[in-house]
This record gives sequence, structure tokens and C-alpha cells, in this order.
Amino acid sequence: MKEAMREKVNAQRYLDIAGVIFVVINTKQKVTLINKKGGEVLGYTEKEILGKNWFDNFIPQSKRDEVRAIFNNLMAGVIEPYEYSENPVLTKSGEERIIAWHNTVITDDTGTIIETLSSGEDITEHKRAENEITDTKDFLENVFKTTADGIMISDSKGYVARINRAIEKMLGYAEEEIIGKHTAELFSQDEHHMEIGMRMLTELRAKGFIKDFEYCWVRKDGSLCPIELNITMLKDSEGNSVGAVSVIRDITERKQAEKLLREAEERYRIVVENTGQIVYDYDVVSGRIQWSGAIQAITGYTPEEFQTIDINAWEEYIHPDDRKSSRTLLDRAMRERIPYNAAYRFRRYDETYYSIEDRGLFLYDDNGKAYRMLGTMQDITERKRMEEEIRALSITDALTGLYNRRGLSTLAEQQLKIATRLNSEILVIFADLDGMKWINDNLGHLAGDQALIETATILKNTFRKSDIIARHGGDEFIILALGANYTSFDILIKRIQEQINSHNAQENRSFKLSVSIGTALYNPQSPCSIDELITQADKTMYKHKQDKRGFSI
Repeated sequence: MKEAMREKVNAQRYLDIAGVIFVVINTKQKVTLINKKGGEVLGYTEKEILGKNWFDNFIPQSKRDEVRAIFNNLMAGVIEPYEYSENPVLTKSGEERIIAWHNTVITDDTGTIIETLSSGEDITEHKRAENEITDTKDFLENVFKTTADGIMISDSKGYVARINRAIEKMLGYAEEEIIGKHTAELFSQDEHHMEIGMRMLTELRAKGFIKDFEYCWVRKDGSLCPIELNITMLKDSEGNSVGAVSVIRDITERKQAEKLLREAEERYRIVVENTGQIVYDYDVVSGRIQWSGAIQAITGYTPEEFQTIDINAWEEYIHPDDRKSSRTLLDRAMRERIPYNAAYRFRRYDETYYSIEDRGLFLYDDNGKAYRMLGTMQDITERKRMEEEIRALSITDALTGLYNRRGLSTLAEQQLKIATRLNSEILVIFADLDGMKWINDNLGHLAGDQALIETATILKNTFRKSDIIARHGGDEFIILALGANYTSFDILIKRIQEQINSHNAQENRSFKLSVSIGTALYNPQSPCSIDELITQADKTMYKHKQDKRGFSI
């Protein structure tokens, strides 16, 4: 008896030092043996567990009936013992722990099953980690399948192992049609793209990756698909290549937009160059400027020589007296997002200065920062010379400050020649001040002079500085609206009327202004003189005056 007790104590010691659970359950579903590890997992002492119904106390209710039924069938010999199973247990704190069980049965001398012996390992944390890995794997798989960019995995020999849906959509192939193909079969085989492809492979082997590499795939229908490639080589622990991961972006729309932009810029360049101007493209970040157009004709430098001029060098070529104002206007245009318009003297190759009109427009990124400026430079030396000559002549009307008949004749003939060369129209407007005789007769000639001055002011406020406004004689005014046509007429008339109405609304006025308007259009396809245009405009003005009532336009 003592020997038997000693063996039992020793056996219990062995069980208690074991790192797994040992539990024996009899035919009445009660625990007859539990080791120390079992108590630790369940949160009970051995005394609290022994004699308790295993299923009622230590199995979660959701699994209780299922596990009890299996136990009863096992005890009845209906089923064979499960060598391995995973089932939860319920701890004292109410927590469920997952146990990996290894089960066997204990029989008496007659072979009747009297107990079950189970050893179990707590695999709760392992299962949680396993589930997290599974969830992460499922998430990554979903990202792989649904991301907008194409993803391709190839083996060490370059054969396609996996692709996502974006690749199928990009190329028009089903997944099974691409898997197993060599990646080279997807690339364009023309000589140009083959050469690019060789450069790409050389870079990939040297660096182990390539970034933002532009290339062309061939779709299933034979059309080219412009792509942007990012490839990373996959290597094992010894540094041997085992494959590659490629992220591919379809840049078809971007390439089409770039093509349209290039075509638009080329059309603009051709138009501007044919008008004898320099076209420039200023990179605000780097300070570099790309020049094209009539470079040599305007500056005396060859196009190659002029390409070395950046934003800092550009300032050095401007006359010292004009440098500060030109830079100030440039900075203001960028800051206030307004067009740049400056006139300055520019030093030519022969060290002489030519007058330049510089017009440009800044482009801004999504953050509101200027990154580019497009503009033109035009030689206005001859225009400046003519303006100086005109100033030297008696070409202005002393009373109104407008051009007089001589000034109009000189400027008009020059503008007609320019309009003919550029195939541009000019709208000639004949404005006659109504009621001038009544004002002189009833209010005096000083009032008549004031009416002329006020009319001149209204016209100057209505038209652009580039337009030519002249007092033709007496109460008649001539305006040359450069680049305008009959579609602009209603807008101009509305502006004049608004100016007159505003002027007449002033208090304590002894007379109200009113003008009659006539027009003629210069057609560069059928050139004529300024005198002929004035005659035509005079006729339509006279008809307008006859149709009017009172002194309102």
C-alpha cells in the first residue's frame, strides 16, 4: 500500500512539473485528476476542480452540449478517441482559452472504458497571432487585388507569377492568359523600345530597383499602353535574386494631355515667331529659361548663344536705368497673379540697346506657388522711335491733350500698315459732340471748351491706352480701336454711355453731354486710307444724329 501511495505521489509530481495540462474525467463527467498547469490555466486550485463536472464548469456554454455529446459517445465506445482536437475551456474569470488536446481512454481489466486522459496545451495566443496573420494576409491580398496601380510578381527568370486586376484591365488579358508568360513578351518589340528596355534592365541589375521609368506595353489588341514602372528585385538571405515586384501605372491619359499641351504650345510658338517675337519658358524654381523665336533678329545672338541666359543673366542685359522697374513689375506679377507687362531697353550682341516689350503670365501649382512663366518679347524700337518723333512734332491738341489731325494721320497710317501685315482689323469710331452750338451761344465759349475737355476725358477713360484718340476738328473726335471689330461695337458704346451718364449725374451742371457715333471697319484684305475710313464713319454718324431725339446717345 505504501509503495502504491509513493508511486501515486511521484506520478503527481511528474504531472505538476509538466508544461502541459493533464486532466482525467470519469464516466460521470467529473474530474478525478488535474495537474498544476491545468489549475493555472483554469484559474482554480486543484481542490476547487477535483470532483466537479468538467462540462458544466469548465466548458463554455456555446460548446458545452457538443463536447459533452462527443465525450458520451467516446465513453460508450461508439467513436474512437480523437488523437488531436482543439476546444475552448472556460476559466474562473470567464475568459475562454483555446486548448490543443491529445486524448486517450483508460479501461479496467475487462476492457471497459472508465475514464479519459487528456493532455492539453494552451494555444490561445498562438491562435490569436495566427488569426492576425490571416487577417493581415487577407487585407494585403485585398489591397493587392483592388489597388488602382498594376502589381506584377515575377520569378527569378522573369516569368509572371501573379498579377492583380489592374494589370488585366490595363492590358485586356485575363489573369490565366498572362501567368507563365515571360515579362519581355508584354513589352513593345520595336527597335526604339527595345533599346530603352535594355537600358532599364542594365539599371535594374546594377541598382536592384528602378523608379519612375517610362516604357510601353503592348495590349492584347496590339495597341501600345504607355506605363510608368517601379521595379524592386527580391532576394533571399544570401543575396540571390528570387524574383521581382513591379508596380505599373497606366499613363495613357497623362501622355495624351502632354501631347495636346505640346501641340498647343507649338501652335502658339509658330504664331508668335511669325510675328517676329521671341518666345520664352521660364522655370521659376531653377531660374532656367528656354528661348525660341526671332532671337537673332531681335538680339543679334544665335539661338545657341541665347540659351545660356537664365533669369539672373537676363537682368544683366537690361539697361541699368530700367533694371529695377522691370524686376519690380516681375515680382509684383508673380505675387498678385496678374499678367507681366514691361517695356525696357535690352542690350544686343553689338552692345547697342533696343527697346523691348515683354509680356508674360505665371502658372501656379496646387499649393498656389508659381512654378513656370510663359511669355513673349517684341522689338518695339521702331515704335519708340516713331513715338519720339511724334512728340517732337506738333501733333497734340492744346485744349484736350488728344492727338490733333496731324498726329492722327501720322499714327493711323502706321497702324494701318501694321494691321495689313498682321491681318488684323481696326474699328474706326467717329464721335460728334451734340449741341455744341447751343452751348457756345447760350453759355459762352468757355463752357464750349469745357464740354470738349470733358468729352475728351470720357473717351480716354473708355478706351485702352493702346488705342488712338484724336480731336479731328471743332466738336469731332476720331478713335482707332486697334484689334477691335463690329462685335466689340456694342460694348464700346455701352462704356461711352455709362461714362456720359455718370458725368451728367454730377450736381450743378449747366449742360449735359451727348455724342453721336459713327463707325467704319478697316479690313486688311481690302486696304484703304484713313481718310476713306473717316468718310465712311462720318456718314454713319450723321445718320445716327438724324435718328436721335434730344441730346442723349
